[in-house]
Amino acid sequence: MSTRFLPGLCAAALLACGAALAAPHTLRTIEEAAESPALDLSMTSSTEGRILARLCDYCEILTLRVNADTAVLYHGGRADLQVAKDRAAQGATVFFDPETLVVKRIVLWD
Repeated sequence: MSTRFLPGLCAAALLACGAALAAPHTLRTIEEAAESPALDLSMTSSTEGRILARLCDYCEILTLRVNADTAVLYHGGRADLQVAKDRAAQGATVFFDPETLVVKRIVLWD
């Protein structure tokens, strides 16, 4: 490749970068988290159920859906939903999709 094309190539690259930066960007919340000092978990089966949670003390109560894809984490490892139910009094952080209200993961506290 000849060096005579290099300035034009650099100019085209700068224009492309500038156009990408000038495009409007919108942020979208893909995950919310609710901290529950006492996890309010009701199970309908070994892999399904619901959690009642609030995002803040004065916020409305949300009914979150737990399904087979919900990950339960305890001491850095995976656990099943029954462990979350058994340890509900110790609390947990619940991460969920704000559009569908489906729980993605439950991180149990010690």
